[in-house]
Amino acid sequence: MDFKAYALTDKGLSRDNNEDCFVIADKDPEQGTLYAVADGMGGYAAGETASRIICFEVEKQYFQHIKDIEAQETVEEKDICFLLEKIVYKINKKILSLGKEKPHLFGMGSTLSLLLIRKNRAYTVQVGDSRIYRVRNKILEQLTEDQTEVQRYVNMGRLTAEEAVRHHLRHVLSQAIGGKRDSLKRTVVDVYELQQGDQFLLCSDGLYGMICADEITAVLNLAKTGKKVVQKLIGKALDAGGKDNVSAVLVQPCHNLRSVFLSIFGCK
Repeated sequence: MDFKAYALTDKGLSRDNNEDCFVIADKDPEQGTLYAVADGMGGYAAGETASRIICFEVEKQYFQHIKDIEAQETVEEKDICFLLEKIVYKINKKILSLGKEKPHLFGMGSTLSLLLIRKNRAYTVQVGDSRIYRVRNKILEQLTEDQTEVQRYVNMGRLTAEEAVRHHLRHVLSQAIGGKRDSLKRTVVDVYELQQGDQFLLCSDGLYGMICADEITAVLNLAKTGKKVVQKLIGKALDAGGKDNVSAVLVQPCHNLRSVFLSIFGCK
């Protein structure tokens, strides 16, 4: 199954710089194609540095180490999951070390929502509160769970999902890559079987925090092209106030012999 990707990022209307970053990596589609969104944090320049390091390292380390796994007699899902977990662990150590070595970067950290499409499987990796959605049969489904204190309260039954949307602690992360202290307890990796027509949307909280799931679904189902989808999604987030950096990566199936087409807008 072949895919094409479209991406767009914007600093929003209230921020001086853009701490979001994304990556689309298709060096060898047989080895898998990586898509990721990282939302940096840590003050001026530090969050931007963290998200960019993470996106760079994710791509570099995956394609560096997947060759070793493919040299095995058989490659199982658990092998890929373990590799992805290991990559996140190593990047977390790198970000924490840089923060200690360079005072102006102390406390820098980032979320990471990563999608790997390999063979007939979709692997998701989640740290923080960026999100990965899947659209199947025109129905939007959130595949990742926000790693926030508010989501923890929801899981405990102390808050409803509706209350969580308005809660003053909704942006407080329960874990991240880097940060002032090592908060990374467990990297969540999930595996899904691909079905014909599946689409995926990766985004930072600057998108879903400004427009609701119904609006996102409407854009995904009504916009004629992938390029129009990401443009409309970012535009709606800005129209709603654009209070944060906002990024969207849309991954769509293509019916073309070329493995992956890219149309990238913004920074990489």
